[in-house]
Amino acid sequence: MFIEASYPRVENEKARLISPEYTVGAGGSCVQFYYHMWGQGTGALNVLLKEGDTTQGVPLWSLRGDQDNQWRSARATVQTAGKFQVVFEGVIGSNYEGDISIDDISVSPAPCPSYGSCSFEQDFCTWTTSTNSNDFTWYRLSPYQLAQIYTGANYPTADTTTQSVYGHFLWTASNFRSNLGNQSSTIYSEVLLAYKYQQGACLSFNYALTGPTTLNIYARERPIGKNTTLLWTTQEGQGNQWNRTEIDITIIADDVEVRE
Repeated sequence: MFIEASYPRVENEKARLISPEYTVGAGGSCVQFYYHMWGQGTGALNVLLKEGDTTQGVPLWSLRGDQDNQWRSARATVQTAGKFQVVFEGVIGSNYEGDISIDDISVSPAPCPSYGSCSFEQDFCTWTTSTNSNDFTWYRLSPYQLAQIYTGANYPTADTTTQSVYGHFLWTASNFRSNLGNQSSTIYSEVLLAYKYQQGACLSFNYALTGPTTLNIYARERPIGKNTTLLWTTQEGQGNQWNRTEIDITIIADDVEVRE
């Protein structure tokens, strides 16, 4: 679904897409979708809760401005009693360079995982890989799969979720397929909404580094063009063992995404 910002549309005009009616699941329901918000005149995309004839004023999820030329994943938990509908509201921005699209909407009868949370057992969840053609590629694989396609040994022999050779994680190496030494790449979290993280956030993850490798963690304010802050970095080549770290993001004044 798509809203066109060109004439005769004017700033702050709205278009709404209303879902069928759902019954909330135990503990809540999870709304998941993809969005594309591109252009320096981009307005806002709001996800609202509708109960009967009443649409709530505080959004379940809301984002404004240019988010770059790529599809991004998002999710929001509905916590209410009884039946509900989900309203997607697109708001026209300052000029015609700001179309908004949504796709692959789903509503499941369980609360969403925490923002950014992913075991990578099924897919990339709400994480997005770099689209730069000069960057190396991240692969979602298990140790069992790696042993079939890669002759090196620079990877953990088990994942941290299932603690087995069949569990999955994100992996890359400079000598695998089209990857080259001295290349870099990025994976992006879903956008952390400032109004939901007024007390800050804690990022925790497991990592394994072998050889002369650097892992950097950044926070990048949204929309695009805002500041990027280095949160944490390491060059420790500790072999195939997993290490765990936690990073405090003390103040989130603007919508922000985490980059690794």
